[in-house]
Amino acid sequence: MPQIRCTMEIKRDIYLSQLVNARQNGFIKVVTGPRRCGKSYLLKTLFHNHLLSEGVDESHIIEVDLEDRANKELRAPDALLAFVKSKIVDQQLYFVILDEVQKKDYIPHLTNGSTASSVKMTPCEHKHQKIIE
Repeated sequence: MPQIRCTMEIKRDIYLSQLVNARQNGFIKVVTGPRRCGKSYLLKTLFHNHLLSEGVDESHIIEVDLEDRANKELRAPDALLAFVKSKIVDQQLYFVILDEVQKKDYIPHLTNGSTASSVKMTPCEHKHQKIIE
């Protein structure tokens, strides 16, 4: 008997629009929420695809999954900074998406005294709250 696979995509339109509206406000965005609620999907699929649809070049979207064993060396803040800098080759705007950043204490190193805004996700789309502070 053939397997029938049903997949459903939760668009997360509320969270995506909050990210899009605040993307150039000068603040680092920190997405938080319970495990498996779609934080990575929001950033690495929905936001990534939105940037591409707006004409952002793929090379200007730098993604690092710190949980991936292949990126183990990038868990050191200096190595991560060097990696990101190596990807920046012009004066255009770049988007840096760091997944599983809790693997190390990056926030003080990354913000360099800047203020971070926060995106708080809930497990269910209909239980949203104010997500950009």
